[in-house]
Amino acid sequence: MSTLLRQREEELFAEWRTSWPEHEQSAFVTDGAVCPDEYENCSLKILLLLKEVNDPNGGGWCLREFLSEGGRSQTWNVVTRWLRSIRNPEATKQWKDIRVVTKGQRVRELQSVAAMNLKKYPGGHTSVGRTWREMVIRDR
Repeated sequence: MSTLLRQREEELFAEWRTSWPEHEQSAFVTDGAVCPDEYENCSLKILLLLKEVNDPNGGGWCLREFLSEGGRSQTWNVVTRWLRSIRNPEATKQWKDIRVVTKGQRVRELQSVAAMNLKKYPGGHTSVGRTWREMVIRDR
């Protein structure tokens, strides 16, 4: 594992987390390069920029770890199809060829990306605009 990239991510998150009010710090969800070695060795760097963490249970976990295990199929199967298409644009894509996505394919494709939520504090499946904007402005 590229310890330098991971170390820098962790240093950033430690500083960022402590800038939050103490009662919110345990909910901070970290993110970044899923597998630093794979990300650094990939010729095409892909950053998945996300709005916020969908976790009504309170957060406090790592998106990198979640994605390294394949993530949630309902969301990450779509992203896997995008990644396969972006990385292999010459291939003819027919729905029958990309419709089925296995957990193994998700795990493999997600290893070489970075994913970042603009809002590190968890919310639900639908963002509340005012709250989201306030958090993003606070954390910029």
